[in-house]
Amino acid sequence: MYQYLIALNAFMNGDVQKANILLNQLIGNTKDTNVKLRALGTLLSVYAASNDWLSALQTVNIMNDHLDTDPSLKNNEINDNKKIF
Repeated sequence: MYQYLIALNAFMNGDVQKANILLNQLIGNTKDTNVKLRALGTLLSVYAASNDWLSALQTVNIMNDHLDTDPSLKNNEINDNKKIF
């Protein structure tokens, strides 16, 4: 979670490129689905801020795949997360 906060801080301070790198590293390294979904959601904002709409759409699809297939998430958690994203 610390790595996520570092990436979020970079994004909030305008360092979009650093945030992009840190979030992608976190997504690739974490096994925690909740952290991965938070990182993907923030990465979606990074892509939107960069006007990288293709990557933003691909990120949405990745998020939906995680929400649909992760057996560790309860059905009500899945529905709640889908409402957010």
